[in-house]
Amino acid sequence: SMDPAFPSTLVKWINLPGVRYPLLARAHVRAYKKLVKQHGPPLAVLTYNPYPWHVPLAHYAQQAHGAKWVSITLDYDHVDGGWSQYEAEVGAADGHVFLSHWAYQECPCPVPKLHLDGGFEEWFGDTEAKAEAGPKQKRTCLYSGKYTNYGGYEMLLDTIRHLEGTDIVFQLTGKASDSVVEELKAFGDRVEYHGFVDDEKLHKLTLNADVLFNPRPSKYIENRVAFPSKLVRYLAHAKPI
Repeated sequence: SMDPAFPSTLVKWINLPGVRYPLLARAHVRAYKKLVKQHGPPLAVLTYNPYPWHVPLAHYAQQAHGAKWVSITLDYDHVDGGWSQYEAEVGAADGHVFLSHWAYQECPCPVPKLHLDGGFEEWFGDTEAKAEAGPKQKRTCLYSGKYTNYGGYEMLLDTIRHLEGTDIVFQLTGKASDSVVEELKAFGDRVEYHGFVDDEKLHKLTLNADVLFNPRPSKYIENRVAFPSKLVRYLAHAKPI
């Protein structure tokens, strides 16, 4: 859910292949114009990742109202051939913020850049917080994230196979394809796949875990640009990663 301190505007569009992104971009620009009528033009516009519906809005705000555009990048998957695509999409920005230190160093943008360290809002590493999880029955390893090559899915499978014969149970959350779900089922009761879960359930699973898993192979360029936000959540619970 959105932070109640920041008013939000609902954006509607038609979700059809081929027209989704253009319609979503138009909807964002319309919402921006409505906000300008209510509150006046902004001094700056901040976009979160250079999505194809954020960039047109930022361009419009720059051209129509002289607003400064600051691009905040957490994830970006298109730098394997250099930064040319990033520069084409976000080169007009007046400033860039990266959570990845590698991206901050490597990005050739001539305008100001900022490396923003991640942080957590609340600490759950004390005894009282751990007690919320209740009594433990088995040793557990938690993974929450993507089931892709660059997300470390093969490493996850290798780890589950390597620990065969132990009493460790793998608690897994996040979006997975039907084929991945079937593959995970083959491990029987050693793997519990929960799919998407809300924050409360993820918090309880994390409290109850003995080890938190983040298998992001560094050989994939996506993992150099991205900053896995799960690391912040993991660190806040003071568990081995």
